[in-house]
Amino acid sequence: MRGNQPALPRSFAPMRALQRLDLNANRLTSFPTGLDRNKNLKELTLSNNSIANLNTLPVLPSLEKLELIRNKIEVVPEAIKNLYGLKRLTLNYNSIHTVHPAIANLTVLEQLSFYQNKLTNIPEGVYNLPALREIDLYHNEIERIPDQISSLKKLEILYLSHNKLISIPHAIGSLHTLTELYLSDNRLMEIPAAITELKT
Repeated sequence: MRGNQPALPRSFAPMRALQRLDLNANRLTSFPTGLDRNKNLKELTLSNNSIANLNTLPVLPSLEKLELIRNKIEVVPEAIKNLYGLKRLTLNYNSIHTVHPAIANLTVLEQLSFYQNKLTNIPEGVYNLPALREIDLYHNEIERIPDQISSLKKLEILYLSHNKLISIPHAIGSLHTLTELYLSDNRLMEIPAAITELKT
């Protein structure tokens, strides 16, 4: 359903057996009404639209994958907690500068991507995501990594290239599951000693 009109027909909502929905490259400005009736929906793609407000995020208990690449999002609101079954959340190429701590409600989230946004720090709620294995923060404006990074016990891949980091905390050495760490194009003056403690 690509390249269509902004409004979807009301008959769209009652597709209760629907598991995957691709609405890429349309002219949507908000989430389609009635999506919450699709209790079996597992994958939803809304990339390349004009969605700016996520306050109307529906409760979709079965949703595992959500892509909102290239929209007009600036804030990830408290409503993100409605998607508590998510395993993969991709928000690349937006203008996100604020993420509500309620993102911590996504306790089964494994992959999180904020590539090319306007974050100045790693969102606080991220440190409470016990299943997180990969986080992509390429091309943001992050200046520091707090010690809370050590709470991500399952983290395997961390992308932090093209930010404004001047140092890396010693706590990063406690990420014993980390196998890939990307730190190119920052402002680091020395190789962080903590990296030698990573058991990869």
